[in-house]
Amino acid sequence: MTIKARGSMSVTYDMAPQFLAASNLFIEEALQLESNCRNGMYTGEEEATAEVKHKGLVTAVILQCCAAMETSLYTVSVAGPGWHHGSNGVAVEDREYLKLFASDIDDKRGTIEKFNMVLNLLKLEPFDLGRNPGQDASLVVKLRNSLIHYKPKACAPFDPSEEEWVGKLRSYKLRLSPFPGAKAIYFPSAALSADLGRLSLNVTRAFLDEFFKRLGRGSPFN
Repeated sequence: MTIKARGSMSVTYDMAPQFLAASNLFIEEALQLESNCRNGMYTGEEEATAEVKHKGLVTAVILQCCAAMETSLYTVSVAGPGWHHGSNGVAVEDREYLKLFASDIDDKRGTIEKFNMVLNLLKLEPFDLGRNPGQDASLVVKLRNSLIHYKPKACAPFDPSEEEWVGKLRSYKLRLSPFPGAKAIYFPSAALSADLGRLSLNVTRAFLDEFFKRLGRGSPFN
């Protein structure tokens, strides 16, 4: 007698570590470009090229930090808390419960609000958007939104009549971009520095670490 058995295996690949690791590399490169600029190592044309590259690197860091948040949340929503431990470590009941609300979670407009919806569904403590790490994570999301939905407007250099989140960003007193073109306005020019990239990455890691801590199944980043 011949017995035939069939099985299937699903593999979950998380892009969040890639986004965070790449961001770290981009920050290091942005730091080197800033150092070269401050030390007068560029000719006029070289400096213009370096400035474009520098702003692109810092922008990419901010976008990737938010992408790491979004993909981490989505993976938990569909694969379940503890998915990174494999089938023996995933919280199966929580996974199946979250699947019932997958479209509702995805329809939430705010990134941090989506995290809070997952935590609330699992009867866990949500993030307080008035305290860290929720407050700083919200700022990173606002940075991302302001870049991908950028709306040019005429303004005086370093215009004081800016949005509240820009004032919050100023309060960190980060080192500004040293490139000549960055001197015109604060955002999205002078503020886009390696320091801002590092802040965004550190905030994202702290936020995600706290999220996975609240889930109680360990972190996929460890």
